Amino acid sequence: MVFRIVRTGEVVVTLVLAALVLVGELVVLQGQRDESRRVDALVVLCAGVNDGDDGDDGDDDITVCVNHALDRYRQGLASHLVLLEAAEGAAAQHLREALATHHLPAEALLTVGRSGHDQADMQHIAALLYQHGMNRVLLVDTPDALLRHLKMARDLGLVAYGAPLPNSRSPELRAVLRASLDYWSYVLFNHREDLENEAGDHRP
Repeated sequence: MVFRIVRTGEVVVTLVLAALVLVGELVVLQGQRDESRRVDALVVLCAGVNDGDDGDDGDDDITVCVNHALDRYRQGLASHLVLLEAAEGAAAQHLREALATHHLPAEALLTVGRSGHDQADMQHIAALLYQHGMNRVLLVDTPDALLRHLKMARDLGLVAYGAPLPNSRSPELRAVLRASLDYWSYVLFNHREDLENEAGDHRP
């Protein structure tokens, strides 16, 4: 009896580790794959991570994120940018100034306030997109978070692709493991049906 319990525990642990490793590999692969193409909107998620934080590092991260999105906007890949930002953050101002400098329409920028909960943020983004008759999006995001955010966007009915921030360094094992755990947490415990219903109220 004890042997059976131990054996069952070993099998469960093996399966959990295999699942974490599998998704970890997918996190790395997705974080290296640039799927840039013509879409309705660029959704800028990475600016909301450090936006509003103090320090030069946070400002540098926002600059890299915003410039990555602007490069794709200037390539004509989308007519709108949707920015997830912290309250009173610097990213929106940076984008507005860049749009004005290049004589691009200010109405091209739409903003969504960051709630601190990824699922709620994606729900609000999807609702805003559907209100404007858009559903094809390119997510501009950090490499480790991109796989999970693509899953969330697609679960809400969006046709989503990824444009990860460029990163010449190999991802840290701890960051990949955290991203894998976050992905499984979303898949196993999210309120997907509720989110779909909320977003669906705004679909065309």
